[in-house]
Amino acid sequence: MDNTLAPPWLQPTYRWEVPEGLEGTRRTLDIMRACVYQGRESPMIRMTAVSLTVGLRPKAWTQECAALFQFVRDRIRYVRDIMDVETLHTAEQVLTQGAGDCDDKAILLGSLLHSLQHGARFVAIALHNPNNCDHVFVECQPRMGGPWIPCETTEPVEFGFNPLKGRRILKRIYAEC
Repeated sequence: MDNTLAPPWLQPTYRWEVPEGLEGTRRTLDIMRACVYQGRESPMIRMTAVSLTVGLRPKAWTQECAALFQFVRDRIRYVRDIMDVETLHTAEQVLTQGAGDCDDKAILLGSLLHSLQHGARFVAIALHNPNNCDHVFVECQPRMGGPWIPCETTEPVEFGFNPLKGRRILKRIYAEC
């Protein structure tokens, strides 16, 4: 099946051709945003988010975000994409297979956050080439208008750890989801 034109919500794994460089990064972020919008309305994603936060005090928004972050960091194994092939998975697929790369983990976390009405945005960064982003993570916003909190789920770091601090970032693109 040629997936170059099919929208991501029609299939669990999405493979497509994108332009090189920053244009390709922006296109990938658009597709990831569509996956989050689809995932946030999934009963499976909503049930997971609620079950992960059920023991918290009422209206403990930051603790809710931290619980969702910890689940994705600890229970979804980081695996790389197929060699030379960029793939994206829906939030349900990532949850079902229990694994994904940085963009897959970001899609799942964004969907979980949105399902509980928390703000989420993607931060794509270029570490090696300013014309090509090579990593993405989520920042969450527990309260509308409040501060953005980094959520780096591919490393064993704490909630709020800023992966940009102390690194030479050649390019950074924010994309609200």
